[in-house]
Amino acid sequence: MSEEKFERERQFLKQLQKLNAAEQAALKTWAERPGEADVAAFDAFIAAHRSVGRSRLRRDACRLVAMLYFWHPKPGGHGNLADALLRVARRGRTERYNRYERVLTELLAAPFAGLHRPLFSVVQLVASGNVRIDWPQLLHDLCKWDRPDRDDEPSVQSKWAKSWLQTGDDDVD
Repeated sequence: MSEEKFERERQFLKQLQKLNAAEQAALKTWAERPGEADVAAFDAFIAAHRSVGRSRLRRDACRLVAMLYFWHPKPGGHGNLADALLRVARRGRTERYNRYERVLTELLAAPFAGLHRPLFSVVQLVASGNVRIDWPQLLHDLCKWDRPDRDDEPSVQSKWAKSWLQTGDDDVD
């Protein structure tokens, strides 16, 4: 994907990075308790989202990324989230690989409204494996989560499943 295609996603992430430590902590805590009202976290999200509000980025996708980003904010990831999880899974034992596959299957089966818990699990697994996440790509994918497969473009879920099932050498971040 071209750099231009992710420009608005990068702009949102730059706004997240400008948040102060208290705002970052509030968003990180909100990820653990997404159903609870958290004024500080909401205010931090609005501060970051305000600059891209008219960019056509899906607001609820931005909210998910804002809650999860500070769990693993290292830049430089590449590929989709399934690619990152696969890099972690290939480093572990078979039991772990099977667990990661179950978590990914749960994520891929979830409607957008049910993404938080499995997405949070995947982000934590990727972070624990010290594999970087391509946050602009993740935000881009979440904005398209509910789109079905089409002849000219497979769904995000199909792309992620294909990435998981790929073969090849283990990439090291």
